[in-house]
Amino acid sequence: MRFAILMMAAALSACQAESQAPGEGPKPELALLTSLPIAFGESFGLDQQASPLLQQLEDSFTVRPVDGPEQLQPGGLLLAAQPQALTAERLVALDKWVREGGRVVLLADPFLAFESVRPLGDRFRPPLRYPDTGLLAHWGLRLDDRTDTRLEAVGKGYVTVVADADFAMSPREEERSAVVALLEELAG
Repeated sequence: MRFAILMMAAALSACQAESQAPGEGPKPELALLTSLPIAFGESFGLDQQASPLLQQLEDSFTVRPVDGPEQLQPGGLLLAAQPQALTAERLVALDKWVREGGRVVLLADPFLAFESVRPLGDRFRPPLRYPDTGLLAHWGLRLDDRTDTRLEAVGKGYVTVVADADFAMSPREEERSAVVALLEELAG
């Protein structure tokens, strides 16, 4: 199932890339909320290379890392990849942002296999399980341990939830391309 979803998303991305001429205007802005080392390496050093996913995202978007929903632009686009648990206030703010027209791709892995160099208990280590604090149920969704992709209209906004985050850190370009394709689909 996961491979079929990834291949479909990669094919969609390839079709969109062919139909869009280079330099066709400004890139849409993408907010990035993640515990994974996508924008910053695990040691937060300036001497680290950008992750392969970040390089792919920057081909289609202007990527802006954020710490929480209070930094999101109205009607904007968000990639939330295995984020840390949000406070109740931030969950309410994220829900409000989506309901007012925000669009989010949420990579919520119930069994993250990504090998972090950070020890267990380190607050900067990606959570081994997506810390679902009730927001998915509030949106009428349920996270289980099988990879699934669901697009849900929430108010004026849209939420795409994928029960997997490991493919975003994959060494295989076609798997990372699936993340970009999901975002391009929501960006419209």
